[in-house]
Amino acid sequence: ENFYIQGVEGWVKHSPLDYVSKFNSFEDNSIEIHRAHQGVCHINPKVSLKDPESFQIIMNKKHQREIAEMIIKDPQIAYEATCKGNLCAIISNGTAILGFGDIGAEAGLPVMEGKSVLFKQLGGVDVMPICIKEKNPEKVIKIIKRFAPSFAAINLEDIKAPDCFKIE
Repeated sequence: ENFYIQGVEGWVKHSPLDYVSKFNSFEDNSIEIHRAHQGVCHINPKVSLKDPESFQIIMNKKHQREIAEMIIKDPQIAYEATCKGNLCAIISNGTAILGFGDIGAEAGLPVMEGKSVLFKQLGGVDVMPICIKEKNPEKVIKIIKRFAPSFAAINLEDIKAPDCFKIE
């Protein structure tokens, strides 16, 4: 495969859109790279389903139950036996995105995606960008606490002051 950035860590695939054109503005190229790939981050499984047998191994109810029971006895096993050990959430409510101010959760998503690419490329950490459509700090805390068990770490980003201090 051809990549715009070559090498083992190459990540930008060539697309039919010319998002690196020297004739486009930097802003146009930035917009096109997001459009060409429908965002700049994605989720890949660590194992492949090559045949029905591989599906049965992954989805074996008996073995899933055994793993669940191990985690119930020792929650730390979730870091070894699930994606949790290398999965981080990068969370914003869109109220202070890169100095743009309160642009909202949806508009903040491209920035959180970009930050998740940095985590992956520079640190090898899988990151899920999450933008919460909620401005009340107490409600944001409640929302985050509900899905926190799925992540090894949570990185709060671009939340306006003084709310960011209450939430952290």
